[in-house]
Amino acid sequence: MVRRTLKVKPEKIRVLYIEGAPRWEYRYLKNALARADKSIVFHSFLTSAGQGFAQECSKGERPLGEIPNDRQQLLENYDVIIFGDVPPTSSARRARTATDSWSRCASSSAAAADS
Repeated sequence: MVRRTLKVKPEKIRVLYIEGAPRWEYRYLKNALARADKSIVFHSFLTSAGQGFAQECSKGERPLGEIPNDRQQLLENYDVIIFGDVPPTSSARRARTATDSWSRCASSSAAAADS
């Protein structure tokens, strides 16, 4: 008989979803993340939104006022980063640059969800 031990950590998966405009894919994915089980915590950020727009996030989380651009801040706060259709000149450019080396060397994930 072979016995294995499985250790389940109570940590939540932290997701950052950065999108340019509120296109259909954004609405679908944002709603799916919002309805996911309690093991997923998400923040979404629309780069096309105005200054007063309340960015969306999981219940109990504080909406983002800006996109974290520092690599260390991204590593500490998110396990998964999803880039949608984000213009290269947007405020998300520094975050994308910070995640380029992160996705090659860390145990976290960055994905581009371009259509």
